[in-house]
Parts: sequence; structure tokens; C-alpha cells
Amino acid sequence: MLTLLTFAMLVALPQEFIPVEPTVSAETDDLIEARASMELAEWLAQLDALGRDGDYSAWEMLGELYMQGDREIARNAGLGCDYFERIGTNRGDALHSLAHCYWAGNGREQDNARARSLYRQAIDIGFVKSLCGLGTMLVRGQGGSVDAEEGIALCRQAADLGDKDAKTDLGTFLLTGEGVERDPVAARFWLEDAGGEGQANAAFLLGQIYTRGDGVGTNNERAEHWFRRAHDTGRPDAAWQMVIIMAARAFRDVDGETQLQPAIMVEAREWAIIASETDPDPQVREEASSLVDSGARLLRAAGY
Repeated sequence: MLTLLTFAMLVALPQEFIPVEPTVSAETDDLIEARASMELAEWLAQLDALGRDGDYSAWEMLGELYMQGDREIARNAGLGCDYFERIGTNRGDALHSLAHCYWAGNGREQDNARARSLYRQAIDIGFVKSLCGLGTMLVRGQGGSVDAEEGIALCRQAADLGDKDAKTDLGTFLLTGEGVERDPVAARFWLEDAGGEGQANAAFLLGQIYTRGDGVGTNNERAEHWFRRAHDTGRPDAAWQMVIIMAARAFRDVDGETQLQPAIMVEAREWAIIASETDPDPQVREEASSLVDSGARLLRAAGY
């Protein structure tokens, strides 16, 4: 159940907001389809020309491409932010992405006050994701004074409108008690909603919740479910969490004697191989490599 304070803060919703989903033009769609059949330089030039003619979905596409990079296009955050800035107030997604440039100091010198202003402009033209972008800054006092009540309300509004990242942020605030009274039960509601939609951070948090029993009984089966989902949707560090859970399960007490469960150890070792190759923490990669070797020795000793 939500506490009265939590409820009061969550229902203090901001002024009327009309969502507007930016569209992609048919011309930009056609160029996207034609990429494989064109020289890269010509393809990029044609997208740029569409933007110059007022088709801002083409410039938005170029901005995203340069921010992320791909197998043919080198990542260039400064150029990506340039394209977002050229679009101005014509697209909410471009304003949101430009705000993130300033918030993260990625392609622009970090300027949280500027990021706040851009998020507000994106909200003014109906971009849902910017509600919680600004809301998080208000909760944390980034780029200005703290206003946790408005910040939580903005994230709640975006969550109610279906944004899975806002659901994750709201769930995280409720889980940690940042900006709102701590409520792990309500946190789990929002995180499970977001995790079920493929939000990797939400799934990872749920794995942690079920591992340590935060507001719910410990449940390694549920923890495994969510860590698997987190890994499948983009959290490489979830592989090591799977190793920890499964390695513990691989040993069972039978009549006072500890026995190895080979099938479980095989899977734990498979996850350890993944963690040794992909975990972002070099210390974890080293520990995972050691477990790969020790797991192999245990399995050989057991006749596997």
C-alpha cells in the first residue's frame, strides 16, 4: 500500500500535457530502406539535404546515427548534437536528445541549467520522455534548485503515459526513497511493469530485489528470471549475477553432506564464460575466468 505522503506526492501532477509523438517522413523512410544500395557518402548527403529542405526527421536520424555510430559511421557526439540543435523547437525528440547532450557532457560541455531549459521546451511541445528527464533533474537539484514534489510528479505522469524509462526511474526513486517516501512494494509494481516491457535496468533492479528480499521474500527463481531478462535486453553485468546465484545452487546438502549438482554447475560455468568476456568490470571478468577454470575441475572430478 502507498503511504499517504507517497500518494500525495504522486498525485500532485503537473499542468495539462498533450503528448505529441514525432513522426518520420516517407522520404526519410525510403532513404533508410535504400541505404544498402547506395554509397555511404551519397546516402548521408541525401539525408542532410532532406533536413535542409525542412524534413527534420532526416536530421533527427542523422543525429542519432552520429551519437551511436554503427559499422560504417564513426561515432561523433559533437556532430550528433549539432544536428539536434539545428532542428530547434521543431521536434520534441531532438530537444530531448540535445538536453541529454548538455546533461551528460557528451558532444557539448556539461551544462545542467541548459539541459533543464531544453527538457522544458520539449515538454511544451508534447515529448513524453522529457517529463521524467526534467523530473529526475528536479529531484536531484541538477541545474537548479531541488523540487522533489514536481520531479516525482513529472516522472509519474510520464510513467502513466507508458514510458518504460520513466517507470524505471519512478520505481528506483520509490525503492531508494530519493525524493519520495520509500515504498518497495510500489517500486516493484513500476519496475515489473517496465521490466516486462524490456527495460534492462528495471529487470536488473528486480533481480537484486528478489535476491536480497527487499519488500518481498527472497526468491532466487524470480531473481534468475529477471537477471536473465536484464542480460537479454542489454545489461551485460547481469551475467555475473546469474553466476553468483547458480554457483550457490550448484551445491546441495544431502543428509549432512554437500553434493555437487552437475547440471546447474554446467549452466553456472556457461554464464561465467559470458561474464569473463563481456562484463564491464575488469575485476569481475577476472573472477569469472577463475570460476570457469574451477568449475571445469569440479565437473571433471564429478565425471562430467
